[in-house]
Amino acid sequence: MQRSNSVHTVTTMLLAITSPTGNRSALPPVTRTLPQAELFHRAIIGRLGNGQRVNCPELTGKDEFDRPLHDHHDHAHTIPVDLDGDGRLDHILIYAAMGLRDVAQRAIRTLRRTWTKGGAGDLQVAVVGSGDLEMLRRLPPPLCRQLEEILGPPEGAEFWQSVTPLVLPRFLKSKGKDTLEGQVQAELASRGLPAAEWIEVDRQLTIDLRHFVRRRVHGGVPPKQDAGYGLRLRFAKPVRGPLLLGYASHYGLGLFRACVAAPHIIIQTDRDAPPS
Repeated sequence: MQRSNSVHTVTTMLLAITSPTGNRSALPPVTRTLPQAELFHRAIIGRLGNGQRVNCPELTGKDEFDRPLHDHHDHAHTIPVDLDGDGRLDHILIYAAMGLRDVAQRAIRTLRRTWTKGGAGDLQVAVVGSGDLEMLRRLPPPLCRQLEEILGPPEGAEFWQSVTPLVLPRFLKSKGKDTLEGQVQAELASRGLPAAEWIEVDRQLTIDLRHFVRRRVHGGVPPKQDAGYGLRLRFAKPVRGPLLLGYASHYGLGLFRACVAAPHIIIQTDRDAPPS
């Protein structure tokens, strides 16, 4: 009997980013999370069909007829992350709840390089792990420690705070469903997550995240308002990560990390505009 060449479907792949010279200062800064995710995603799509149209909904977010998937958040999230805390992107986490089949995995595994605007040449990429989200916890330190914050503990976490700025998907209004709280709660509901008990804007965290690129360049549409927020969320019951909300969340914006205890809160009201 002929042996099958099929590959086991996974939901999660982690790739390391390095420069050809090993110079870590050549890696893109965390503020370029969004454009770096777009560049990497474009490179992967290019490998899928070698310039030809291909049916791979887990990476494209579209069905065989080029229509957006019914569940908008089950396809791949491309999340550049800084796992050594030096302020530069050193890994890319790809997570798709619907699963990454053999075609998608092959495209990701065979990609050897990506790019960064203004960087010193190409960047090298290599898969360092694949499987499910729990696979990330089994990676050697310090990778597993940083990834644990993105995933939260196995039982979930009640408190979460922004790693990258959350950009609202609609115009911010002072009343109705399009307040900051209304839009965040709607984002949570669209991902099948419970409503947050409270949602606070931390002014200092918002200032710290102000230099992040917040609008897509390659495809997609610009945000309704080019403003990012640093948020802190609390849930009545623990929720599991990765937690990404808002505009361009499939490209690393609106990423949260789990907090073990209640964080110190600096409140900013919905009507206050964040720093530009």
